[in-house]
Amino acid sequence: MKNVTKILCAVLAVAMLLTGCSMPKIMLPGTPDVAATYGDGQTISTGEYLAYLYLNFEQVYSSYASYASYGIDPWTSEYCQIPYDTASGETVNLDLESYIDRVTEDYIKQNIVAEQILKDNNLSLIADEEKEIDAELAEMADNAYLAVGISNENFAKAYKALSLTQRSAFLGMYGEGGPKAVAESEIRKYFDTNYLSYKIITVSLTKTNTKDDGSTETVALTADEKAAELKKLNEYLTICNDKGFEAAMDAYNKANAEEGTEVEASKDEDNRINADATEMDEKLVKAIRSVGVGKAAVVEYGGEEATADKKATENTTAALIMRLDPNKPDTVYADAKENILISLKSEEFEKLVDEAVAALNITFNEKVMKKCSPKDFVIE
Repeated sequence: MKNVTKILCAVLAVAMLLTGCSMPKIMLPGTPDVAATYGDGQTISTGEYLAYLYLNFEQVYSSYASYASYGIDPWTSEYCQIPYDTASGETVNLDLESYIDRVTEDYIKQNIVAEQILKDNNLSLIADEEKEIDAELAEMADNAYLAVGISNENFAKAYKALSLTQRSAFLGMYGEGGPKAVAESEIRKYFDTNYLSYKIITVSLTKTNTKDDGSTETVALTADEKAAELKKLNEYLTICNDKGFEAAMDAYNKANAEEGTEVEASKDEDNRINADATEMDEKLVKAIRSVGVGKAAVVEYGGEEATADKKATENTTAALIMRLDPNKPDTVYADAKENILISLKSEEFEKLVDEAVAALNITFNEKVMKKCSPKDFVIE
């Protein structure tokens, strides 16, 4: 499951696809109707497979399409080789077409397993999110994807599966009332240990110099330059202590805006960051924790501490940090619970799915695989 992009954390961003935009036509004469067979005779139709393939193409290809403007063919270039983790644990580099094909097969297998988890444990798709997705899908134009061999029905099935099935299985298993529900006390303990709430204004303590040969290098600011940057931050700290962080941020934004640009006043929700420290830069975490809750301070960080083998290096960043209480308001904890479940149980769930995928008896039709290429989705 390492090859799949954070399936538990976000719904696929494919709103563009729902408009029925013009697309190239894939000609599939003689293509079999069934793309895959699994279990006790269940099948994946070619149309449904194409829908999975197209959605994965849209998600992956956008990162490589710009290569073409530089005269580089993203389908063949060595610059577009993508690391892929095989079932045996080996990492191989695949060309773009092979990668999209493999990830599509992975998604299909994982969703078959996720559907079985839902069925076996009497679980359902997340109701409110399913309702939202159904509303999006209802806005599709008639026969929006028929030009690429995909009916609206097959597109909707694949879109909903990629967006919701695995996530519903995970949250159904480990969420409140699930067969493997995580205790509230364990979630709260993780939150209290790891979550940070803060507001921050940063300045760099480095600059880029251009050498005589035209190359560049990053160097530390001079003592005078650093003192000037720290002076600015301390001025913002004074404003923060007198008028609040938003006033300090507004002053910073005005000072750094282009001449003539109107700067809107910021709000608490614009500046507040609630984050899991285990997913943050360790040096930033240490800097935030050096400030007391409810306090504001100017802190330097980013340098390497001295070790037995190396000297300490200079800090690369200075920041005005205002540390907040993550327990206020209560919504911070409520909003964090799903991500905490992912942090606590995603590896266990991935192992469960991977084992079920390995045991899954599924055969993909090679004729369909050869005729249905993600290359055919590219508009020339």
